[in-house]
Amino acid sequence: GISAFWQWREDVGIFVGLHKGFSPAAPSSGSIIQPEESLNLEYGLRVDSNNIFMEAIGFFSDYENLIGRCRVSDFGCNPGDEFSAGAVQIAGAELSLSHLYNLSSRWIMPITFIYTYTESAFQNNFQSGFPQWGDVEVGYELPYIPENIGRFQIGLVSDDLEFNFIAKYVGKMRELAGKGLMDEATSIPSSMILDFAATWNINENFKITGVLENLGDKKIIVSRRPIGSRPIAPRMYRIGFRYGF
Repeated sequence: GISAFWQWREDVGIFVGLHKGFSPAAPSSGSIIQPEESLNLEYGLRVDSNNIFMEAIGFFSDYENLIGRCRVSDFGCNPGDEFSAGAVQIAGAELSLSHLYNLSSRWIMPITFIYTYTESAFQNNFQSGFPQWGDVEVGYELPYIPENIGRFQIGLVSDDLEFNFIAKYVGKMRELAGKGLMDEATSIPSSMILDFAATWNINENFKITGVLENLGDKKIIVSRRPIGSRPIAPRMYRIGFRYGF
C-alpha cells in the first residue's frame, strides 16, 4: 500500500491511501476458485483546532473474485467449500466529530460522534450454492453490511475519575443478498445499545474500571447464522483492576 498526508494549514490536513488486498483460496479448492484480490482507496480531511477534532473520510473497495466459505453451521453446502462472487464494489463515508468542553479547573466533558454510511453491490449475475448469496443479480447488496452505523459518547473526566456514557446504533442489514425493501425473515433489525463505563485512577500505578453493557437489557437479534436467531448479550457488569509500574 501507499499513503500520503499533506498538512495544508496548521489545523487542517488532507490524506489519501491506496492499498492492495489479497486472500488466497484454500488448497483444497485447486484451480476452481481463484484468489480474492481487492483495491482499496481512502481519502479525507482532518481538522484539529481549539479542542475540536473533525475527520471526514471517503472509501472505495473494488473486489475481484470475492470468496465465500461454507461453515459447519451453513446449510446446503459442505463445510470448507468455497464459492466465488466475482466482482464486488463497496463504497461509503465516515464522519467523526469530537469536542472538549472545559467545565471547570478540574472537570472536562468530551463529546464524540461517529457516523458511517456504507453501500455495496455485486457486479455480476450468478447462481451460487453459498446460502448467503443464492441467486444474485447485478446491483444486489451484500449480506451483513449495514448501511448506517453510529456512535455517540459523552463523558466527564478529571485527573482521577472518568465517566462515559455510550450509545451505539447499527442499522438494518440483510442476511441474504438482495436489493430494495428487506424481508423481515432474511434481515436483522436495527438496534440501539447503551453502555456506561467508569474509571478511578487511585494513583499513578493502580486504577479500577467498571463497565455496564446493554444498560437497557434489550433483547435484540444480531444474527440468524449460525443455526437460528441469536440475541445480543444481556445486561452485563464487568469490573477490572490494573496495576502498572
